[in-house]
Amino acid sequence: MNTAEFWVLLAFVFFIILFGKKCYVIVCDMLDEYINTVKNDINTAKRSNSDSQKLLDDAKKQGSEMQSKIDNMSDVYQKQTAELQEFYNSSISNFEKSSEKNLQSDIDFEVESAKKDLVKKIEKDVILKLKNNFKNKKFDISVLKDNISRIEEFLK
Repeated sequence: MNTAEFWVLLAFVFFIILFGKKCYVIVCDMLDEYINTVKNDINTAKRSNSDSQKLLDDAKKQGSEMQSKIDNMSDVYQKQTAELQEFYNSSISNFEKSSEKNLQSDIDFEVESAKKDLVKKIEKDVILKLKNNFKNKKFDISVLKDNISRIEEFLK
């Protein structure tokens, strides 16, 4: 009992008895505080995860809404493009038809004008020839009667 090991053991037991309870309480408090910190971190992470999941769901919903709007806009664009193409084609067709009618009426007008001018020229030539024949006294009424039908046909 008088050995150094005994006294060290006794001092150790005495030290554990005196300070062990206080050290145990301090160590337990530190562990409890660490546990609470870890729990708070876990709860914060869960809340963050939940918030992130909500944000992700909202973003997916908005993405699907945007895709739906894009699809609708694309459909509207295609319909408008088809309508514009149809309008363009009908406008071109109408323009061609009206151009053909206008061109035909212009041609008819020019032909009629040319006929009138030709008839006037022929009338002038006939009158001039008749005057010359009267002046030269070479006028033959029978020649005039024979040619009246041809002149009438030509004037038509």
